[in-house]
Formats: sequence, C-alpha cells, structure tokens
Amino acid sequence: MEQNIFLDQKIWRWGPVKGWVITADFPCTGILVRMPKYTGYEWAAGTLLMNQGEMIWTQNWLPMVEASTRAFYGVMMSPEKRSEIAKSYDAVVGELRAYAKLVYRDGVSDLTDEVLIEQFASWREQVMDFWAWASPGECATFGGEEEIRLAVEANWSGREVAEIMEVLTAPIALSFFQDAELNLLERVLECENESQALQEHVTNFYWLDNGYYGSRRRTEIEAKKMLDSLLEDHGSLQEAIDSIRNYEQALFSRRAALKEKYKIDDDLMKKSLALGDAVSWQDARKAEQFVYTDVLMEFLKEFARRFNHEIEDLYWLRTNEVLENIKDPKAIKSLVDKRRPLCAMVASRDGVELWDGKRGQEFVRQFWDSNEEHGDMQGIVASFGKQSERVVTGLVRVVLDPHVIDHFIDGEVLVAPMTSPDYMPLMRRASAIITDEGGLTAHAAVVSRELGIPCIVGAKTASKQLTTGDRVILDLDNGQIRIDS
Repeated sequence: MEQNIFLDQKIWRWGPVKGWVITADFPCTGILVRMPKYTGYEWAAGTLLMNQGEMIWTQNWLPMVEASTRAFYGVMMSPEKRSEIAKSYDAVVGELRAYAKLVYRDGVSDLTDEVLIEQFASWREQVMDFWAWASPGECATFGGEEEIRLAVEANWSGREVAEIMEVLTAPIALSFFQDAELNLLERVLECENESQALQEHVTNFYWLDNGYYGSRRRTEIEAKKMLDSLLEDHGSLQEAIDSIRNYEQALFSRRAALKEKYKIDDDLMKKSLALGDAVSWQDARKAEQFVYTDVLMEFLKEFARRFNHEIEDLYWLRTNEVLENIKDPKAIKSLVDKRRPLCAMVASRDGVELWDGKRGQEFVRQFWDSNEEHGDMQGIVASFGKQSERVVTGLVRVVLDPHVIDHFIDGEVLVAPMTSPDYMPLMRRASAIITDEGGLTAHAAVVSRELGIPCIVGAKTASKQLTTGDRVILDLDNGQIRIDS
C-alpha cells in the first residue's frame, strides 16, 4: 500500500485523543474497507498516527472533502438512500446492544476458552459492520458544512455568516448526553425515592462515562453528581426537564426566525436539515461506541487474566492479531515491542496496514507535529453563548487529557486540542471553550451550543500558546483570541 499522506498537500488532522491500535482497528476497517462494499460510498484514504497512547487521524484535505460531499448529497440529501442505510445500521446496533446487556449482566469469565474466542470473533465482525453502516452520515458532515458555508458566504458577510452558520449547522435531535440527563431527571420525578431513580439510571446508562479508549462504568455517585449539577443550573426538576425537552422546539423556532430575518431560501434550509440529521447520527454513533467499548474491555481483561498477558500489551494489537496470538504471550510481546511507543495504521479501500518498527517510528515523527506557526490566535466562532456581550474574558485552564487533571474551577475557559465526550464533566463547568482543531460540526461546537456558552474551534495552536492561569479575551465578532496583558 502506498503512503497516502503527501507533504505538498493540505492535511486534515483529528486529534490528539487517547486511543490504541485495538480501538482504532474497528473504525479503520469498518469505514475504509467495508463501507464502500456495503453502501457504495468510499471514504478518503488516511493514516492514524499512534504515539504512546495518543492518536491523530490524518487525511489529505481535498480528497476527504470530495468524498464527504458525495456522501452528503448521495445519502443525507436522499431520503431513500438514507432510510436504506439507517435500516441496516439499526439492525446491527440492536444486535450489539443485546449482547452488551448480556455482558454487563453476566460478564465473560464463565465462558470456556473456545467459546470466549468464538464470541470475540463474532462480536468483532459485528462492530466492524457497525462502523460500515454508521459512517456514511458521519462522513457527510464535512462536505455538508462546506456546501452550506459556501452558500452563506456568497450572500452574507462578517458576523452575519457566523450567526447563520451557528444555527444551520446545529444537530436536529437531542444528544445522547442530553438523553441521559433527561432519563435521570424523569427517573427521579417518577420513582418513589432518589436511590431507586439513581439505580435505574445507572442500569440504562452504565456506559455513559466510557471513552474512546477505555471503560469506566457509571456509578450512583456519578449519577448523583449529574443530578446535583442539573438542579443547580435549573433550580428544580421540572425546570430542568422542560429545558431539555424544549431544545428541539427552540432550535426550530430559531431556524424559522433566522430564515425570515435573512430571507434564506428553501434549498439552503433543506441542506441545513440534512446536515443537522448527519450531526445527530454522528452523535448516536458515539453512544454506541461507548456501549461496545465496555464489551471490548471485558474481553481484553478476561484474555489478559486467562492467558497470562499484560492488558496494556493487548492494546497494541489489531483484533485479528488477538485472535491469532492470544494463547502465545511471546508472540504478542514481540509485536508490542515493535510498536511501542510509535506506530501508524495506514487505511484505504484496499485494506489496513500497520507500520511499526523503524518505518513506523520515522513516519509518526514526521507527521505528529502540525508545524503550525505560532502567531495570532484565530478560529471559527461555533457558539455565541447566551450572554449579550460580543467580547468575553476568563481565566484559562489548558486540558490535554480530561482524565488527568487535578481540578477545574467553575467558570474557567477550557482550552484543549479538541474535545470528545470524555470532556463533558469539564465542559459543563466552563464559561467558554477553545479548541485547536474542529469545525462547526465538531464535538466542542455541538456541545457548546447545548450548554449555551461561547466557543471558538479551529484555533490551531491555542493549547500551545495559552497557559493555565492566563486571562484570555475571546472576540466573538471575528474569532480572535488574545491574552489580556
């Protein structure tokens, strides 16, 4: 397979986030190899850089946007094709959810060696199929955002563009995190006592605190913290419930008002709905990924215990390598030694390769740093927040890993390379968010609108130029970020 990143082309980067070879094997195979076979939509070739438990997904920008635009028009703008793919997606999600419930209830420790390996092999295939069916809508977000931006910038300018884009790129359904919050509030309202409500919530959302690379099953303590935070924000159970339930109605009211104010034509509004649907589909995928991550970690813990492995070693394997070598610790050690700390997964329609040893190390070092020049910090205004001021200030808290942070003070400005659902507890306490990477359909952009706080994404080197404790100024007219000296 030829190298698919070239120095003379613009590179799009997603990350860094926590991740491992084994967690990346599912989407790399499912999206790049299986999605074209199943759906007819091909994703642009890319390379996943792995560096000591962190990963960055990289692609050439132009082929990625071209592939995304085809998916946007071919899937999200086609009710028939979207329904056809969604039907297969729902089927595989149903199978994975049913198996996850069994694993959550019974575990896998009572299975014989043969059955344990057979079930992992079967489940692995389902997860890769899940990515094949889940991804046409998600892949469509980049192209959809570009198409809408081009139309908006052709007719409006300045702050008008940001105001219109903030609404037209918003998801059209509640996020899975909002669903979880609503579930908790309704359980408390309906149950005889709070303890019962917390237990029922945990049973339904035991996977909510998982991440892209590991599992941490939700407890009643986390559920109680969520409840207390919601009550603090809204004042009462009913007010909190009404606020979440009214999200979709409020969004469509904003859409109608925006259409009237700027005389937006029906074609652009239709594209906006299709993009909002794609962003919501992407969010639903994240929830299912958290569910299956719980199952994956149960398998890996049992494999490590039963066959005398260090569980961290299994993180450096592709799923087929687990199946082929699980009874051979020496073979696994040999593979891991070549990959730690640096390796790369190169993926295209033709297959997935893992580059390790000297070749992989040199390649990762070449592309790991973005080589962005430090200078003026400016990004895209993804959310204006609820305040009326166009300029907001706050003290910075730079967070590179949401699981390794001593404390976060309510009202600080969260600065990160990018955010993921792992950042949610911190995002709820932030007064504003700044990320190096991402566009208007990125996680930080979507969540900041839900929370009603200012957000600037795509600020390139903000997490490197800003330091915890800096007082920062966010200009919401133009996306500029300055240190208040």
